[in-house]
Amino acid sequence: MEVENSFFLRACLVELMDKRYTLGGVPTIKFVVHYQGLAFEQGVEQKVQLTMPCIAFGLLTDVVASTKLGEELHLKGFLVSKMKQRSVLFRVQSCERNVNCPIVDHLKDPIEMVKEMY
Repeated sequence: MEVENSFFLRACLVELMDKRYTLGGVPTIKFVVHYQGLAFEQGVEQKVQLTMPCIAFGLLTDVVASTKLGEELHLKGFLVSKMKQRSVLFRVQSCERNVNCPIVDHLKDPIEMVKEMY
């Protein structure tokens, strides 16, 4: 039985590391996004928050690197984890900036600025 590993997330950029290169010369960038919203389960509304570490390769690194902190990203990809680790990493395969999303002052604490948006 084949299981599909697809993950879609619309979230705000809260942390951005420097662009690096693999041993093979492929550009890569690590970043962190934060989602905060509402979910409905069995008719009950719940607040949902998620902070997700991400990594992108190739041409996507330019899109991510040009994104300002607090700007919204629409991400598609899949989830991975290293052996014997419980942490999850979002391997991004598609990334679009939401140009209609207000950009928040990036001098503030990233988590606090996301909270202010919602």
